[in-house]
Amino acid sequence: MHNVDKMLAKKKGQLSEPLHAVLLELYIMHLRSEGRSDNTQYAALYRLFKYLSWLEEKGMRMDSATALDVKAFLAGFDVVATRHRMAAMLEGFYRFLMEHFDEVREVLVSRGMEVKVDAAFFEKVYRGLKARPPRNYPLPEIPPDLTEKVKKMIDHADQPYKTIIIYETGARTIKLVAVFMSSSALHLSEYGCISFLLSRGSTITSFSGVVTSILIFIGKR
Repeated sequence: MHNVDKMLAKKKGQLSEPLHAVLLELYIMHLRSEGRSDNTQYAALYRLFKYLSWLEEKGMRMDSATALDVKAFLAGFDVVATRHRMAAMLEGFYRFLMEHFDEVREVLVSRGMEVKVDAAFFEKVYRGLKARPPRNYPLPEIPPDLTEKVKKMIDHADQPYKTIIIYETGARTIKLVAVFMSSSALHLSEYGCISFLLSRGSTITSFSGVVTSILIFIGKR
């Protein structure tokens, strides 16, 4: 089991900026107050220390780093999974600063420190982290008679293709069960197929996923 307090004391001592050491401590205490596991606290501690150390190497403080600076830090990680984990931690950290700014500022003042920005600054960084780049193609137009077309597809489709159509046009879990359990034409094989789809839960996220699941079900019969 990780000794979070021991590692926290060590990492605080390795930071040259007192503001960063206090923010590191406050965020770990925040995670602990939310009931996060020692492993989660330890991972957040390690990743946040990496970010704060990077800021100090660049001659910056938390209250001067923009969303572009954060993205520059993230760009330094070649492994996509590592970059995503770092980004997730930083989103949580900036959300903490944004939502608990007054409490954080009080603690800093009590320790003879100050933050040169307000909560809106951290919110701007947080929003910048959450933003996703726009795609370079126009969104397709939705046909005005789409609903009618979908209904016709469902009315004329054979099972289990009807399952696919309903699922992919918005019906999920309970709705699927309601549709098929209310049908007097429901056969055991169809119900089995539906049950198998539902048992796969969130792993079915696309048309190809549904098709693959049905093929797997047919192969198990």
